[in-house]
Amino acid sequence: MSKNIIGNWGFLIAGILFLIAAIIPFVGGETVKVSFFVIGIALLLVGAAIARKRRADAPPKG
Repeated sequence: MSKNIIGNWGFLIAGILFLIAAIIPFVGGETVKVSFFVIGIALLLVGAAIARKRRADAPPKG
């Protein structure tokens, strides 16, 4: 069960953490860490693609 949770949510959680890491310096008055921002967006896109693929592969309800 926990393996499925990590597989489903791992990329999304990692993407959110990278976005937070990119924005924290901006709150302190510095520039945004662009590399963390790009990695965060990429991880969110991969996570969304995996979630969409799994939803499409699921057997139909009914």
